[in-house]
Amino acid sequence: MLKRRRNNLTMKKKERILERDGWKCYICGDDMCALEIHHIVPIISGGKDNDSNLVSLCRECHIAIHTDDIERCVKNAVYVSKRRLSEL
Repeated sequence: MLKRRRNNLTMKKKERILERDGWKCYICGDDMCALEIHHIVPIISGGKDNDSNLVSLCRECHIAIHTDDIERCVKNAVYVSKRRLSEL
């Protein structure tokens, strides 16, 4: 059984990824939520902590990615778009 290692991302690296991604979710574009750092290729599958393997995601999209729930991602993106339009 493969053992998952703990997330060893430094705060400096997390902030660099958030800055690179414009402080918004890479999938839905939400910029009014807490963001999480996601490994594109999971550590357990050999993914590394290098910047090219990391992306900023909101909680909704992060859950959707890990559960293969693409519909959830789309619904969240639509919700975020409608919220932005109502703010205009």
